[in-house]
Amino acid sequence: MASKRPAQQSGIHRSIYFVITEAEAPGTWSYSFSVGNRNFSGRVQAVLGLLAARRVKMKIDRALLHDASTEAHTDAVTKPDASPTSTPSPVNRSGSATPSNTVAFTCAACNASYEAVQVRTAAKGIFRCTACYWPVHQWDGAHDYRSWRRKT
Repeated sequence: MASKRPAQQSGIHRSIYFVITEAEAPGTWSYSFSVGNRNFSGRVQAVLGLLAARRVKMKIDRALLHDASTEAHTDAVTKPDASPTSTPSPVNRSGSATPSNTVAFTCAACNASYEAVQVRTAAKGIFRCTACYWPVHQWDGAHDYRSWRRKT
């Protein structure tokens, strides 16, 4: 007798990869996804896999909102506005640049202004607007961006 494999779905919502697997109980789905360095998993109740996916997407939205508000609050508390905004320094042929610069970014969706410290470290990441969750800046290369904060 062939065993029935549980249904499984995966997808990407707001640049977050998630997986949904049908649990043994009918109408119950297990999910997992990661936001930043935090992992989320649990169960949702839904008759159809598409409805379960929608509920997981809502959980991702809440996790992103919580992560963005926590990060913005932490940066506002720990980093006073003391550094002037400048443009990134040019990189010469050997690939060296100044160790760090403060750079400014603007959200294309809602025009919110942000600034971050650009550090010469190979890294990748994405920063989302704390107001509308739209990607403000995405990087994968010779620089990393730290101390993101919204400019008032």
